[in-house]
Amino acid sequence: MLVTAFPDQHYELQEMVAEGDRLVVRWRMTGTHLGELAGPTMTLPPTGKRLDIWGMSMYRIEEGMAHEIWESFDMGEFLRQLGVLPWPQQSEGRAPSKPRGRERLGTRLRGQNAGT
Repeated sequence: MLVTAFPDQHYELQEMVAEGDRLVVRWRMTGTHLGELAGPTMTLPPTGKRLDIWGMSMYRIEEGMAHEIWESFDMGEFLRQLGVLPWPQQSEGRAPSKPRGRERLGTRLRGQNAGT
């Protein structure tokens, strides 16, 4: 469970859009990996590393409650920040600098708007 793995986790709701029975939320989660993280294919012992990741969730609301939930975030980024996966190497063999939070999102959006 995330609350066990990241006891200091903090969610920042960056945007919410509702239409009909759907609610879409763009969020950012930060926290420190201080507890065991159990997943469907592996269990990760605490790394002590900080996490700063963003994602989106969509909910189908019925009678005031979420009856279906779809979530999307970059699992590779999540595992790289925890040190489970290596950062991609540049051609000179050096690891690129690690983008952080809003800088990462802003860079991606600017690149899309510029037609790249």
